[in-house]
Amino acid sequence: MNINKMQLVFLFFLALTITLKAQVPTGANLDFSSNNYTNWTAKEGSYQASTSSTPSWAWSTTYNDPTLATDGGGRLFEIYTDTAATDPRTSAHPIKKIPANWGYTHSSLINNANGDGNCSQLQYTMEVNSQNSLLTFNYAMVLEAPGHQGYENPTFQIDVMKHDPNNPSLMLNQLVDDCAFFEKQGATSAVDNITWFKDNSTYDPWVWCKWQQIKVNLAKFIGDRVTLRIRLGDCAFTAHGAYGYVVAKAEAPVVEVAGCAGEGDTVTLAHAPTGFESYKWFEIPELTSNQTDLEGYATTNTPVGTDSVLVVTEAMMGNATQKFYAVELVSPRTQTTRPNCKAYISAKVNDARPRLDNFTYIPVDPEDPQNKVGFVFADVQASGNAYFLGWQKFDFGDGDSLIFTFDNNKWKIDSTTLTSRTTVKHSLVDPSIVDTVYHTYQNNGTYQVTRCAQTSVDAECDSCRKCKTIEVIVPERPTLSFIDRDTICFGFNDTITAISPNNVDTANYKYEWWSENQAYTDPPMFVGKQYIAQNLTQTTIFKVRVTDTITNFYRKNNDTIYVQAFPDIKLTGDTIICLGNQASINANDATGETVAMQWSFIQPSTPAVITNPSTNPTLNYTPTKDTTIYLIAQTSQGCVAWKSVRLHIVDPRLKADKTKICDGESVVLTGSNAVSYSFTANPPDASLTENTKTTEPVTVSPLQTTTYTMKGYGSNDCFAERQITIIVEPHPVATISYSPSYVDVDVPILAIKDDSPNGVYSAWTFSDGGTSNARTINYTFHDLSKDSVQISLISSNSLGCSDTTQVRVPIELFAVWIPNAFTPNGDGSNDYFFFKTLNQLEDVNFEVFNRWGQQLYKYSEKVLNASDISDITKFGWDGKFKNEYVPSGTYQWKFTYKREGNPRVYKRTGVINVIR
Repeated sequence: MNINKMQLVFLFFLALTITLKAQVPTGANLDFSSNNYTNWTAKEGSYQASTSSTPSWAWSTTYNDPTLATDGGGRLFEIYTDTAATDPRTSAHPIKKIPANWGYTHSSLINNANGDGNCSQLQYTMEVNSQNSLLTFNYAMVLEAPGHQGYENPTFQIDVMKHDPNNPSLMLNQLVDDCAFFEKQGATSAVDNITWFKDNSTYDPWVWCKWQQIKVNLAKFIGDRVTLRIRLGDCAFTAHGAYGYVVAKAEAPVVEVAGCAGEGDTVTLAHAPTGFESYKWFEIPELTSNQTDLEGYATTNTPVGTDSVLVVTEAMMGNATQKFYAVELVSPRTQTTRPNCKAYISAKVNDARPRLDNFTYIPVDPEDPQNKVGFVFADVQASGNAYFLGWQKFDFGDGDSLIFTFDNNKWKIDSTTLTSRTTVKHSLVDPSIVDTVYHTYQNNGTYQVTRCAQTSVDAECDSCRKCKTIEVIVPERPTLSFIDRDTICFGFNDTITAISPNNVDTANYKYEWWSENQAYTDPPMFVGKQYIAQNLTQTTIFKVRVTDTITNFYRKNNDTIYVQAFPDIKLTGDTIICLGNQASINANDATGETVAMQWSFIQPSTPAVITNPSTNPTLNYTPTKDTTIYLIAQTSQGCVAWKSVRLHIVDPRLKADKTKICDGESVVLTGSNAVSYSFTANPPDASLTENTKTTEPVTVSPLQTTTYTMKGYGSNDCFAERQITIIVEPHPVATISYSPSYVDVDVPILAIKDDSPNGVYSAWTFSDGGTSNARTINYTFHDLSKDSVQISLISSNSLGCSDTTQVRVPIELFAVWIPNAFTPNGDGSNDYFFFKTLNQLEDVNFEVFNRWGQQLYKYSEKVLNASDISDITKFGWDGKFKNEYVPSGTYQWKFTYKREGNPRVYKRTGVINVIR
């Protein structure tokens, strides 16, 4: 019997109920297997009124026998039975008239190629129950593609419609599911060379789709009726045709799969129908046809397969003899605006193969001179009660075999297969029951022993057979021990020699080495008798196997190399001390392995050697200078290490990041060459916390020149002092002095001086863009366009600390106005003659003369302010000489003066007219 014939194919049958007569069908003849249209009805009519946006199914005739419907092209409905027949128009990618690959033997034509504006419909009404709730319909359509608009083209539609539960004979205008509607118009745009194809016609080509398979879940309509409708229409202009092929079925969404797929890891194969867009297999807790439950499992359970065939393996079955699976089938769709139809089929899988889990063997006893191997004869059983085991065979791998047959409820040995090298041990409890099978091997070696069991007594039949092969090694066992140092120092090497002292001939022995963490199945890290373990840093176990390469008999053993750490010495004590103090240095070994030590003032050699061993861990020593002390330590295994410590005589150092600062700045004082430090200040510095020990630098901000004293402490609190003086220079106070107090437009020169207290350096900036660094400067201003000038000063001390100020100096425009006439008649108007000015004058002389040079009037003043001459009646000429008015006429005047801060003498002359 061929093993493939034992595989049960996952068949999915579809039941559809269409209300036709008083007895409502439940899916019978959906597949036209009766070779007639029993339970089907047909309609025929006109498609000519269709528009681009609306199809017009104008039915004129209903047929209980669809074979009676014809048009100019012949029959509109015809049943086909030839599974090899193909559609003549689709030769490039031929459509078979019957989809036999899906198990069908019949199909029906709907409409024909005559494009006379006709439309045709097949429909089937059925009552849904639990045994037909999975509806499958298949279609292949051929449409002419004239390039009209929308539904004016040849068109097909397929839908599944609801019925009124309260009036079952009434079909509602409602789909059973949004996905249960399929349509296409004849158009070359439909061609994708995958589902839709076209012929080579230039004008009005034919396009077609090969067989499509759709499954619709009707579980929600159990007890109700549904109707399947298939419609085709020629083009609306009676010039282009459309026809197709359909077939359907209905079935319960449950199938049972008996598991017996043959030998190996495969238990069975579960087949889902082909032709769907996608598949998703998943395990379910129990067999169910409830589509809602299955849809929930599909959402939450991890998929175990995504092909149409589910390979059920031993790993999937585990120790179970029965498992339940389901598959989600996603049907193709014709409209992207609608969802794909999804249906679910559940399956029960039985593992009916023999169980060989307990097939083990008893190795050769090292003390037994015979190469006898025992095989545990634990009784094998089928996975379930559906199959009966009738035959077993042991193949010992050396040419011998042993066959058992099941007879009268007992396993019976086929005596023709029993040799002197094979014996059977029976149970002490029941002597008729085989307990162990022993086989003696003539030669050492590795043998592949196979045990097979099957359900048939016929050894030539492959029905439900399962075999299991195990490897049996029959060796001679060498001895194994080691020669090594047993314990070594950290990081040292050790040479390990593997020996087989009890074996005479070891020339063919192979020694293989593994680390402790490796498995013997891993490649060995070394092959050879002598292994050098390098740089060992911890106690290490080596796994060694010696194998007789002639007999393949081996022995395993472990060798442990203990690693002793080098002394981990820590030296503690006062290492920074004052001159004359004693240092006490203590040694401690963290490993605890030190057994001898030696103190020295000379650096040890390499390797270090102890010449005067001691066990004293303490050294008391009074150094006179900085000194290095060494300690050599040695363990019981001779692991030697040394450590050193440096003794320092306290000689503290004190430094400052700067020794001159301006008031308000900070200085960082840093001590070194001591353990800790404290500071005092003279005079006292409020920014310093005095006499407080610290190991960190301190920051001070002296307000005046200050001397700081630092104490540097040793490990034992002794100390030495160091001093440093920080010079504090006060900030300058920027002060400007200048003369005169104004800028004379005639002589725009100021004498300017930096009078800043604490100032040393000057930086002048003038409003006309000039600059200077002189402490005193006579500066000439060149820009007198405004009413004043600005002087800016940055005055700095010797450290660059500075202060800034600025002053504005008014520009003085000097003017003296002298009238040329006046009327001295005592009327109170213009009775006096005098000059006018807004400025201060010095050394003033103002005189009036007649034409003979006689002085008539004189005014003199050392300093004259403008405010002093606001009332000229006090000192102006009243036009009199010797108390008499002078005659009308012209008189001479003479005027001399100086300006404030200006040594120049200004001289002016002119005439004054006396009018009466």
